[in-house]
Amino acid sequence: MADVVPARFNNDGTIKGGNYPVSTIVGSNEVPVSGELNTFTMANFAGNQDTPLSQYYAKHNTYAGTDIVATILVPNEKTDLVLGELQTISYSIHRENSPVRVLGSVNPAGFVRGPRTIAGSLIFTQFDEYTFYRLAQYKEITKHTLYPLADMLPPFDIIITFANEYGRTSKMKIFGVTIIDEGGTMSIDDMVSEQTYTYMARGIQPLTMNTPTVASGPAEDAGGVRRVSNVISFRS
Repeated sequence: MADVVPARFNNDGTIKGGNYPVSTIVGSNEVPVSGELNTFTMANFAGNQDTPLSQYYAKHNTYAGTDIVATILVPNEKTDLVLGELQTISYSIHRENSPVRVLGSVNPAGFVRGPRTIAGSLIFTQFDEYTFYRLAQYKEITKHTLYPLADMLPPFDIIITFANEYGRTSKMKIFGVTIIDEGGTMSIDDMVSEQTYTYMARGIQPLTMNTPTVASGPAEDAGGVRRVSNVISFRS
C-alpha cells in the first residue's frame, strides 16, 4: 500500500509553509501530527469518513460572536447559569495615574499609579421573563410575590468561553461583578426589546488559550437507552 500524503503536505513529510514533522503510519487510520503549539491526531485521507473537524493545523485562530458563550457563577446557586439571552458584553479598565513634578522642570519627573477601576455593560435580548429569575434563589422569592432586581445579587463571576470550528478554545473571566445600573428599551419601532445593565468588577482575567476538561457524568437509563452525559469545564 502506498503512502497517503495529503495535498497540504510536502513530499518530504513536512507541512507546507512550516517545518513541523509529520509521521505517516501506512495502513493505519491515524496520522499523528505534532507542532510547536499543540499536538493532535487526525484520521488519514484515504476515504475515511471519520475525519475530525480539528484536522487543520493553524498557528492563529479567531472567534466570532457566535463562538462565544457567557456563564455566570452566583454564590448559593447549585448550578451555573448560561446567559443565553446575552447579545453584547463589554468591559473597560481605567487606572488613575498622577504626575510627579519637581521645581525647575515643565515636564513630569514620573508618574504614580493609583487605583484601578473595571466596569462594563451587559445587553440582553428581552424574552418573556426577567433574565435573573431563572436563578433558584430568585425563583423562590418570586413565589412570595416579591420581585428582586439584579442590583440585589451578590457579587458573581462571569466566565466567557470561546470555541471555533477548528477545535480551538479560549476563556476569559470577570470576577466579583456587581450590577450598578439597569435599563430597558421597548419601542414600536424595534423588532426586539433589550435590557441593559452596567456593572463594576473586582478583577479580570484576559483572554487566554484553554484546553477544556471533559468530565463524564453517571450513566442513566432513559427509554431503554444507556446514556452518559459529558460536561466540558472551563473553570480551571
